[in-house]
Amino acid sequence: MIILITGGAKRIGKLLCESLANAGHQVIIHYNHSKTEAQALLISLPGSGHSTIQKDLAKPQCAEELLRTLEDENRLPDALINNASTFYKRDLNEF
Repeated sequence: MIILITGGAKRIGKLLCESLANAGHQVIIHYNHSKTEAQALLISLPGSGHSTIQKDLAKPQCAEELLRTLEDENRLPDALINNASTFYKRDLNEF
C-alpha cells in the first residue's frame, strides 16, 4: 500500500512514516520546509519505493499540484494521513 503522510518529516509524522515503512508499506513523505529532515528520513526507512514531495499545503493550488505530480509519477496513494500543520514553537507562558 502507498501511503501519503503530510507533514511526514518530523515529530509525529516521522514516527508514522517509520512505523508504516516497518510494516511493509511504501510511504510518501510530504514536507514544506523540512527538506533535510525528509531526505534523512527517506534514507533511513527500510524497504523500497519510498519518496518525498515538497508542497506548501497552506496554498490551495499546491494541494492540487501535489496530486497531479503523484498522478504523473503513477504514485497516487492508497491512503492519506493528513498530519501537516503550522507549528509555532513557543513557550507555555506565551499562550
